[in-house]
Amino acid sequence: MADSRDTSALLTLVGKVVAGLGGLTHRELAPAFDQLGMPPLAEEAGSKRTRIEKSFGQVPEAQLPQLARRVLDHEQLSMSPSNRHRIEDVLWARDAPPQNTHESPPRAGFRP
Repeated sequence: MADSRDTSALLTLVGKVVAGLGGLTHRELAPAFDQLGMPPLAEEAGSKRTRIEKSFGQVPEAQLPQLARRVLDHEQLSMSPSNRHRIEDVLWARDAPPQNTHESPPRAGFRP
């Protein structure tokens, strides 16, 4: 189950990686946005940095985990192994089933 810390962590981590799109040309940004599932912005919307920030800012919170997964798979985005692992850890924690917080007695007939 996701909480605000997960969302905040994903915003920070994915935002750092997405900022790396600034190495692309203006023409290459539109297809990159499309591949990542980010909203497209016309070249006239401003500098590459502005376009990237505005597009990333328009990604709905509910779609952030999907964007994070696409970022991990995107070939044109480089990231440090530690950043990759941190994104993967947040995604794993979001997808993990809730943990039982108390010990349950074993069922009758259960033998480990």
